Amino acid sequence: MKGHKKYLFAVFLAVAVLLGIVAPALAAGGGVGGGSNFGRVGGGAGGGGVPLGGGGFGFPIFFPFFGFGGGLLPILLFLFLIWMSRRASMGSSAGTMLPSRPSEVNLIKLEIGLLATAKDVPTALHRLVASIDTSTEYGLSQLLQQSALLLLRNQQYWHAASYQYQKVRYSEAEAAFNSLTMQARSKLSFETISNVNGFKQVDTEHLPPPSDLIPPGDYIVVVLIVASSAPLRLHAARTADEIREQVAEIAAAAGSNLEAVEVIWHPDSAEESLSRDDLMTLYPELAPI
Repeated sequence: MKGHKKYLFAVFLAVAVLLGIVAPALAAGGGVGGGSNFGRVGGGAGGGGVPLGGGGFGFPIFFPFFGFGGGLLPILLFLFLIWMSRRASMGSSAGTMLPSRPSEVNLIKLEIGLLATAKDVPTALHRLVASIDTSTEYGLSQLLQQSALLLLRNQQYWHAASYQYQKVRYSEAEAAFNSLTMQARSKLSFETISNVNGFKQVDTEHLPPPSDLIPPGDYIVVVLIVASSAPLRLHAARTADEIREQVAEIAAAAGSNLEAVEVIWHPDSAEESLSRDDLMTLYPELAPI
């Protein structure tokens, strides 16, 4: 009898440990969307350049001149055509020169913890990231604006926030941006969807668990990381109204001055949420607003 009780107790412990391991992981997935304009030339790939020998002149045109008795005039004409060809080539090269780089970039990180009743937020972000082209400047601008609008339209669910910004040298901005995004993404045990720089992945292995297996939770977190060379009016923000002003200001960074953007939301399923312990452990910088 004692052995039977010990066996049941061992099974109970095993199940408890298994649930303890699995339960947090069930709600640990999230979504990621974004990309970077750092290093793009002339608005990105796809714009065909003029060949170095441009201007439409080639040797099949030049050679016939030497079959009509020679003389100074054909030679001068030949040299003139070469000169015109080189001018056309130089003009084409000047049109594709790298634009001047800004000396500094605004680097912004915004985290907002929403109440789990904001169930439309993960669904809307998933749909946005699944449909947008993050390999283009226009797509990244749309991602920033639509994400900001979604947060503003769900302000009634805001519970806590963290807002940081700094100016960094352009030469250091890409590395600093990548460091922030990697830190944010590392808090996700897996990514149900990611669409970064046009490379899209959907995780079909981690399906939403049955609702009776999901531990109760109260929160959703959205992280917005932006690098922009636009002259933004950034300032410290602690209250909901101040955060709202800064979200609207960040959205104005969309356009040619947008260097990079990434949005991360956690969890991705409308049926899941983070517990208070999850929120305090993974996002300790969040403060009530």
